[in-house]
Formats: sequence, C-alpha cells, structure tokens
Amino acid sequence: MKNNLELAKQVVDSVYVITDMPKLNTRRHPHPQLRGAITVALSKWFYSHTIGEAMNRDRTVVNHYKTKHEGNLKYWDGYKEFYEIAEAQTKAVLRQDPLELRIDTIDRQIKHLLNERDALLNKDKDLKGTVL
Repeated sequence: MKNNLELAKQVVDSVYVITDMPKLNTRRHPHPQLRGAITVALSKWFYSHTIGEAMNRDRTVVNHYKTKHEGNLKYWDGYKEFYEIAEAQTKAVLRQDPLELRIDTIDRQIKHLLNERDALLNKDKDLKGTVL
C-alpha cells in the first residue's frame, strides 16, 4: 500500500495531466487556482503537512487555501471547474472513505508508537540489569 504522501502526489500529478497544465511555480493565472483547488480537494483526506509536501508548498498555504475556498468558489472565475476536477480525481484515485483513510493512518501511528514503547521498555530493562 502506498503511503499518504505518495497517494497525495499521485492525485496532484493526475489532476495536472487531466487539466493539461504544466506544474509551474508561478503566480500567473490560472496556476494559483489549480493549486488551491487541488489543495482543498486533498484537505478532506490528508493532513496539511502531507498536502503541503505533495504540492511543494508550506503547510500554512494549505490553511490559506482552505480559508479562501468558499469565496473562491463564488467569485473566482474558473476556480469552481478546477475544484470539481480535483475533487473527482481525488475520489477516483483514493476510492476510499476519508474516515477510513484517517483510521488507517491512526492505526499505523499506534503501531509505530507501540514499537517505540517496546524498544524503550527493553532499553529500560537492560539498563536495570546492568551492574555498575
């Protein structure tokens, strides 16, 4: 199974292919619209830092796009169409309920933390058994 970052990058790449737009780090229209639309579509599935990394942006930009989303849908010509494409593509690539994905992420975090806990307990046990 792919990790969250790989899945997010896959969505980003596929939306750029579908819209036939190059990935450019520019503020020229319509690139910010597409980045914003993809970011908000991904925000229902992933944490801000994952989306930021997939988009080659800081996580705070994700929060900015989320805050401006409703206004962008109403007043920014072209944004709504990009958002609909990004939303549909996100669902198509992930084909999973966002809740299920979050639960899977939490389960992996719990597993990692339990492994770390066991390692610390073993280290503590070894230290107590050492005679100085």
